Amino acid sequence: MTRCAEEHFYYHNHTLHVENVCLHTAMQNIETPCYVYSITAMRDQFQLFKNALSCLPRTRIFYALKANSNLSIIKHFSDLGAGMDVVSVGEIERVETATIPTQDIVFSGVGKTTEEIDIALSKEIHCFNIESIEELELINQRAKNLNVKAPIAIRVNPNIEAGGNDKISTGRLTDKFGIDAPTARQLYINNHQYEACIFKGVAMHIGSQITDISLFDRAYRFLAAYAKELAAVEGITLTHIDLGGGLGIAYDQTHIDSVSIQEKKQAVTQLLQDYSDVLKNNFLHFPNEIHFEPGRFLTGNAGLLLTRIIRNKINQEKHFVIVDAAMNDIIRPTLYDAHHSIHPVTASIHSEKHVVDVVGPICETGDFIARSISMPSKEACGDILAIFSAGAYGSVQSSSYNSRPVIAEYAVQNMHFNCIKHAYTVKEQLEKEKQVHFSI
Repeated sequence: MTRCAEEHFYYHNHTLHVENVCLHTAMQNIETPCYVYSITAMRDQFQLFKNALSCLPRTRIFYALKANSNLSIIKHFSDLGAGMDVVSVGEIERVETATIPTQDIVFSGVGKTTEEIDIALSKEIHCFNIESIEELELINQRAKNLNVKAPIAIRVNPNIEAGGNDKISTGRLTDKFGIDAPTARQLYINNHQYEACIFKGVAMHIGSQITDISLFDRAYRFLAAYAKELAAVEGITLTHIDLGGGLGIAYDQTHIDSVSIQEKKQAVTQLLQDYSDVLKNNFLHFPNEIHFEPGRFLTGNAGLLLTRIIRNKINQEKHFVIVDAAMNDIIRPTLYDAHHSIHPVTASIHSEKHVVDVVGPICETGDFIARSISMPSKEACGDILAIFSAGAYGSVQSSSYNSRPVIAEYAVQNMHFNCIKHAYTVKEQLEKEKQVHFSI
């Protein structure tokens, strides 16, 4: 049966449920704001993605930690068979802490430091995705110094604009990512000059939150031809090509009902079928293993941010619903003008709706969760709202701005509701500062 993440969030007796957990009951003794994830939704999304790849003979999925790096979640994906795509030594430490083999790591990112490179080499990671000539030279030198071989793939920049926002488009020559195709070709041809590096593959990632499949088709046609051209050159042996991630999700969760869920299932099914067709058209007879690095697609629609209403404020121009979540908890609306649907945990079937801005307590005009959205008019102080599609780039981008706590995270699986990260209180932050220096 085809499933999608949204069906794990539904109303029963006018109360929002995650899997088999009633949020109204679960939240009785839990502080807001907090994140809540459906583990089953993540598992089902992983299986959906894996099924879409079944058109190819040899594939491997590397979960992109930057989407959501909670230890319980990355361990869950590892148990499903995923490797890990990391962009910092901190994420490598998370992989190790979750008892995931470091040999399952692909190390991406444009700013790998000497220390990070040495650590990754000592951990014998699966592969480095190289972002510049200078990085390649540094990795080669560090590998020689440590008397090891560095497995590498060059990230080729195809100069293709893609992504749901200008700030998450990564495949243009004006972006900081990757190496232009002609320069990368010369590096492959001259690979013997980098004697401490093993040129294992070629990589590409054109952006995030992509729902226009034609952009993948264009990029994959380019990379398939590019890899075949390289493979024909004497002295170049590729074991894999890395297509990156970027497959988008639907952020519009305006309606939560059986009809809406069925429509979303069909939309996800069609998106993955179109994606599968593009893969098959370009790589069906490809001899190399194909790597993928999804993040948002696996976790985005599997998470909620729960927040309580502090008060309603109405002036001549606006109705503000002030909540206890803020831009430090979820910065996507401020950073990307991103839309997140919002629903009450306890719904009123008779309440009229009106247009409001949902805003946080931080002293910034940009501290908003949603602007000009329709909400039930009976929402009152203390009521809990659920901010949908918060499972990716939510908690990982949070901060303690305005000396606010870093909030807790919870995981739901069937009828189990468990804390997977405790809140990091202001008092704990102050204690760490006092340990370093406190002379007042």
